Parts: sequence; C-alpha cells; structure tokens
Amino acid sequence: MPITPTMYAHVPASGGKKNASFVSRHVVALNAAALAGILALVALYIGQINAAVSRGFMERTLQNRMQTLTEEHRRLELAVSRIQTLDHVQHEVAILGLVPAQETTFLVSSAPAVAFAK
Repeated sequence: MPITPTMYAHVPASGGKKNASFVSRHVVALNAAALAGILALVALYIGQINAAVSRGFMERTLQNRMQTLTEEHRRLELAVSRIQTLDHVQHEVAILGLVPAQETTFLVSSAPAVAFAK
C-alpha cells in the first residue's frame, strides 16, 4: 500500500528543528516561568485555604456567642418573671412603706377636657 502525501507534505522538516532549538536555547527561562506559575498557584491555594479556615473560625465564634446570648436571655426572662410575681410586688410594697387606700375619691368634671394646639 503506497503512502499518499498529506496536506502537510510540503512543510519542510526544519520547522520542528526550529522549535526544538528555541526550546533548547530557552530551557532556563521556560523552567523559571513554569516554576513561577506553580508558585503563584500554590500561593493562591494557600490564600484560599486560609480564607476558608478564617471564615470557619469566625462562624464558630459567632455560634458560641449566639448560644451564650440565648442562655443569658433565658436567665433574664426568668428573672423578669420572678420579679413580676404578686408575692414579690407585695414584698416591695411593704419595703417601700406603702399602705392600701381606705377610701377612693374620684374627681368628676362637667366640662369636657380640651388642650391647646401649638
């Protein structure tokens, strides 16, 4: 079976040597560029990991703070409930020296109440 020419048959074989000679002449520069690219990717990766860890730490800190505030809120609600009981109010009235009113008198006005507008 004979080999038929392809569309690249007219390309001289020296083109590959030209590219090979470019690579062989600039090996150090290409290696330095590849190393710089790898180092840039590593730095980017480390930055992303650091940011993720930092967000996780902040989230955990805020969750702990929220739990602490929730517990404090419950304690304060309990304290308010305790202070508002009838026994506590009667005890505070006795401490302040207040006495129950014997007779209550209300003032009745025949004129309607009005106020002046400014």
